[in-house]
Amino acid sequence: MIRNLIEYDAIAKPKMVLDQLREGLKTLVFGRRIELYPDIFKELFVAGDKEVTADDIKSHLPFPSDLNQNDENIKEYMLQFLKDASIEDLKSFLIFATGSPSLPEFGPGVI
Repeated sequence: MIRNLIEYDAIAKPKMVLDQLREGLKTLVFGRRIELYPDIFKELFVAGDKEVTADDIKSHLPFPSDLNQNDENIKEYMLQFLKDASIEDLKSFLIFATGSPSLPEFGPGVI
């Protein structure tokens, strides 16, 4: 019984969500293109192998130009944290901020 519950939570539920996503993409014709050209779309859905660096993350963090002194201090603390962080800390930060341990490889997105 417990095994069945674990299999359902670990396999069946995520599969159902992915199946729904696939069907939704097919209604937009996008899903068919993904099936025809999976290599082209891979970078949109699969995390890359590149190690994340503080500079990579900084390049994805937009800060407004009109920060007050308190916000400027917070910005500096953030940038110092990123500079001093280990690779694991950077991955944890990305998971916290984006849900993924890596940055997108397909373009300059923002966090």
